[in-house]
Amino acid sequence: MKKKLIILLLFSFSISGTMYLAYDTDDAEIITLGYNHMYKQFETWTLAIGGNYDVDTPSGLAFASIYALPIFPINNQISFWVSIGYGIIADDGGFEEIMANSLSDYGLSGSVNLSSGLTHGFGLHFNLNEKIGLGLGTVTNTLDLELELLGLTVDGDIDDLERSNIYLSYTF
Repeated sequence: MKKKLIILLLFSFSISGTMYLAYDTDDAEIITLGYNHMYKQFETWTLAIGGNYDVDTPSGLAFASIYALPIFPINNQISFWVSIGYGIIADDGGFEEIMANSLSDYGLSGSVNLSSGLTHGFGLHFNLNEKIGLGLGTVTNTLDLELELLGLTVDGDIDDLERSNIYLSYTF
């Protein structure tokens, strides 16, 4: 039992960082859970790395992302951040199956592939105290649709998923 407690204690010190909960204020109302870890402190800015996962999506379309997060302090309480990274579709909400069924309803056979890639965003973070913060930001996940129909492949250009988020963060 002692050994488990010591390992747990050492592990908790090794993952010091910031956990956050994001709520999309747009129509999608996506709730995201994420983690940022400070990687390197420079003279005027900090580089963090992080990841997040959509835990509640009314549409069923959920992303998981990893990213680099440059943070630029404006003063002791306010920071400006930028994120750039790679996102994958963790759950397409049945979109590919619905599209394939729609094709078969018209007597067509084909396949549908929805994919993602680049994710980027920017925002402001306000430190309420040493542990808790609030933020506002926007994040975009790119979406690509590939449709194969009658032996032809068509890359559909669909809108990217843009989110306007409110963030609640806790640093440990």
